[in-house]
Amino acid sequence: MLVGGVIGLGYVGLPLAVEKARAGFKTTGFDVQQKKVNMVNQGINYIGDVVQEDLASLVKNGMLRATSDFSFVKDCDFIAICVPTPPWTSTSNLTSPMYGILSWR
Repeated sequence: MLVGGVIGLGYVGLPLAVEKARAGFKTTGFDVQQKKVNMVNQGINYIGDVVQEDLASLVKNGMLRATSDFSFVKDCDFIAICVPTPPWTSTSNLTSPMYGILSWR
């Protein structure tokens, strides 16, 4: 079974992680916010586009889990990066979310 990873469990990442798990991929969601990680692992939804029952069932059945330990990226066959897009009006820290996830090692 292929293992997918989704980096960033916000309004794009969590629905994507749920859909990948529903499609049969064992999925690990990664986030730096421990509160989000805990909520996912408890099967608690915090995004409007995710059906609570789907999330809870996928977590219970072991198809979806979350972690803040980015060393588990090595266990993924593929990853999707869903980090915030910086505003084009700002020139400071334009790529900091991307550099942050790439420096997990």
